[in-house]
Formats: sequence, structure tokens, C-alpha cells
Amino acid sequence: LTFRRTGVGGVLRRMEARLPRSGDLSEQRLANLVQEVAVAAAVPPPRVLLIDAKAANVAATGLTMDDATVVVTRGFVDRLPRDAQQAGTCSSRPRS
Repeated sequence: LTFRRTGVGGVLRRMEARLPRSGDLSEQRLANLVQEVAVAAAVPPPRVLLIDAKAANVAATGLTMDDATVVVTRGFVDRLPRDAQQAGTCSSRPRS
């Protein structure tokens, strides 16, 4: 019901999704990884948002590659190695 009333942006705000912190090296590495994957796939890089949660999770929103957002939890950043993060972000993207 919340999703229907507020849309994706409203849900992300309620979940307190935020941009990667510039002073946090692991969050910046994740943002760089997402950008590298986008360059390799020849698609526009999606926006990256983080949710401060312990569970390791990743999801993508957007109707097209041009308005895509990748949302990851802090647990995803803290618990998974780079190759697993790359696989997770590659498989969680809007299909054009």
C-alpha cells in the first residue's frame, strides 16, 4: 500500500536510503564498482543508494537504464567480497 501511494522514491525515503558517504572508502569502492560495470556494459551508470541495514541485500529500481538506481544495504558492502558485490549489482538492474 505504501508503494502505491508514494512510488519508489517515497519508499526509498521511508527506508532512509542515502548516497554513498564521500569519506567512507568501502562505500566509495562500491560506487566505483557499479560505475565500472556500467562502463563495461556500455550503459549509463545508475545512481547508487545505501540503506543502513545489517542484512546483505541489493535491488534495482527504474523503468529504463536511464533512470536506474541500485540500492544496497550496508551489510552487502561489509560482508561480501568484491566479486560477489559485482555479481550482485550486475544481476540487479533494470532490463531495457
